[in-house]
Amino acid sequence: TLGALAAAAALALLNARCADERVEQEKLQRELELAGEVQRNLLPRDVPAHWAVHGYNRPARGVSGDFYDLMVLPDGRTVFALADVSGKGMNAALIMVKAATLFRTFARRVPEPGRLLARIEAELAGTMSMGMFVTMVVGLYDPRTQEVRLSNAGHEPPLLRSADGEYQEFPASDPPLGVVSKLEKNRYRETRIELAGGALYLYTDGATEGRLPDGEIAGSEGVRALIEQHRDLPAAERLEALAAHYGEDLRDDLTWLVVEDSVQASITPRTRRRGTRLLVAQSIPAQTDQLKIVRRLVQAAAQQAGASVDWGADLALAVDEACQNIIRHGYREAEGRIQLLIRREGAALRVELQDQAPAISPSECQGRALDEIRPGGLGTHFMRDLTDRVRFLKPQTGIGNRLVLSKRLIPTPKDKR
Repeated sequence: TLGALAAAAALALLNARCADERVEQEKLQRELELAGEVQRNLLPRDVPAHWAVHGYNRPARGVSGDFYDLMVLPDGRTVFALADVSGKGMNAALIMVKAATLFRTFARRVPEPGRLLARIEAELAGTMSMGMFVTMVVGLYDPRTQEVRLSNAGHEPPLLRSADGEYQEFPASDPPLGVVSKLEKNRYRETRIELAGGALYLYTDGATEGRLPDGEIAGSEGVRALIEQHRDLPAAERLEALAAHYGEDLRDDLTWLVVEDSVQASITPRTRRRGTRLLVAQSIPAQTDQLKIVRRLVQAAAQQAGASVDWGADLALAVDEACQNIIRHGYREAEGRIQLLIRREGAALRVELQDQAPAISPSECQGRALDEIRPGGLGTHFMRDLTDRVRFLKPQTGIGNRLVLSKRLIPTPKDKR
């Protein structure tokens, strides 16, 4: 009897202990979910598509040791950061939160990457646990020069994909934060990178050490292959597409950051010669699905010049027609790029389109006679109706064709009639 009672009591005690453990586990899970939510709130949200810097983060667990951040300064430059805390779990997550908070605290006052990293390191040094460290990259992008100033504290080498498809890595120039407490002159070294129409990628080791669907570890070559596969997607969609290749079951946190020329950067005024302002300088893939970017750029430049919405829409339609002719008749649907340059010249906007397609004679683009009944051949007439002047310029070395469309901002008496 005592044995039976003892067995029942033992079972009840065991169930009670399991219930207590379950409550503690659920409590811990709620705390982890809350910590994960706090971390997600630290990441940039609703970044406009036209910004120059975009990021993506996906933790392997509820909380992450990775983070990225970016902010646009009043002068139009963008300061950004990407970091990875050593270790896993809550300890790494707390260090990540502090590093992210320090970056946002100091970035507006000290945007220079070398000095900013030194300030963050000085604050982290006293609170890091033994054996822990933070790899971190801080950068400053200037849309006027398309130049990035970069400081790298022991992080994965940033990868530049140039406009012509070449890749270049920039290895870390200094040790991670928390390894060396004091640096000479209290400043990290800086590297200057010219984008020149290219894109700069930063990522954590989850990208290189993660496994792709075929089971192979990605490595640096796999990362390049993924970038090449999705290079024509808009920045935010491109980063999501890159991350999708690693599946849902991540072995490590995954974070990406890309810095590239953008619509906002492209419409930053830059003086080229007296009386002329360069409003847009953008290289676009010669593909019809990219023409929406061309139209947005033209309309943004028209708005900046003070033109009406209808005025800008007319000019955008004319430029769209010209680009379609380049794609269909110049490149003949083959791969290529179109260089878009928009300048304010006095009371007019001047749109120049450059390509590397085989050179054509201006006489070939006069358009057919209006009384001739046959399909096609009206594109040139359409462009002339929507603008004031359409002309071909003599191509420079390395350029196949140069087409210029001009449209007056201020109507003449003839226009008003």
